[in-house]
Amino acid sequence: MKTKYFQLLIHKYLAHLLPNYINMKRLLYVEPIGEVLQGFFFDDSSFDKWKFVVYAFVLPLYVPTDHVSFNFGGRLGTLSGGQERWWRINEDKANETEIMQDVISLINKEALPFFEKTATPADFSNMYIHKANPPHIIIMEAVSYSLILANEYRKAEKIAIKNIRYLQQAIQGKYSHPHLYEKLARTELILKALQDNPQKAVSTLEIWRDETLVNLGLPNR
Repeated sequence: MKTKYFQLLIHKYLAHLLPNYINMKRLLYVEPIGEVLQGFFFDDSSFDKWKFVVYAFVLPLYVPTDHVSFNFGGRLGTLSGGQERWWRINEDKANETEIMQDVISLINKEALPFFEKTATPADFSNMYIHKANPPHIIIMEAVSYSLILANEYRKAEKIAIKNIRYLQQAIQGKYSHPHLYEKLARTELILKALQDNPQKAVSTLEIWRDETLVNLGLPNR
């Protein structure tokens, strides 16, 4: 499905439902952008151009990245524990309204409640802290940084130390990868800053947030 058609669907069916959201190509994100980016991504099938799926995701912007990832959230249908939903619009588009009403139903049922629970670093950490254990290095990094911004310094330090130990072990293993070194260096830097002066760690995370927005081509506040 072409990006222009996705944009047409978003404008026609979702603009009134999500007035604070901005459409950029296949991405639909909420403004103003805070520390945690919230949005939807519309993706089509490699095998059927009329078939598509919708991701509802959150992205902690203070974890450096140059692309939008879907580590936190999921495809519509899965956020409430069900199966992911794929939709197919007929080539004559006769079922377009029916399909989009189903999409809207899942947005209201799953995505918007999920966004309410992950709107701030404190909310995000509350949602994912139970998963912040090895081998979930992506979750541990994001949660530890989130806890710093939520002024939960001791909890942040504990998870960061745990993450560093696991990353060091992973680097010594047969599945070592360059991204592990990057995560280790970042986490060690933040932990040292946190132990020296928590405000120094906060300032570093704020800088990383602004850099991530530039990398993603998104406006800064």
